[in-house]
Amino acid sequence: MLIWSKYYMKRCLLCDQEKPEEEFGINHAMRDGLMPYCRNCYNEKKRRLSYIDPHYAELNRKYGRAWFKEARRTILYRLGGKCVVCGFDDERALQVDHINGGGLKEMRETNHYRFCKKLLTLPEEELKQQYQLLCANHNMIKKVEKKEHPFKDGVAISRQPKRLSVK
Repeated sequence: MLIWSKYYMKRCLLCDQEKPEEEFGINHAMRDGLMPYCRNCYNEKKRRLSYIDPHYAELNRKYGRAWFKEARRTILYRLGGKCVVCGFDDERALQVDHINGGGLKEMRETNHYRFCKKLLTLPEEELKQQYQLLCANHNMIKKVEKKEHPFKDGVAISRQPKRLSVK
């Protein structure tokens, strides 16, 4: 049940308490864009699963890594397997580039899993019209030349927050 007040409130499915939206993680698959559990309950649930099955966390990590590794190889193969500018083919330095820009916006709206699923399901012609493979060097050169990324005098601006000094 959603209650509208000064702050958006949501009921956690595990602890059954009304909490502000800041206490819920993001889940784009849900109608309201938030996880069904508050962060505290979600973390406790994960801890319990890890305690019951000590290999749970390790298996989850291994499966996820293996899936992404295989998905990446498939995507690289579908896009030609080498940089379209120089022909470099070491998969460690190849990056998927949005031909018409908009990659930063797309990555903010989705996550890596959904992005990989999208690339795996796109038809071959549409995939090659929208995306290309570039080596890390040529991808950075393109970003600087087309001003697709925050740069100042050709040097990338750090996005890390400044640390506050404690006095």
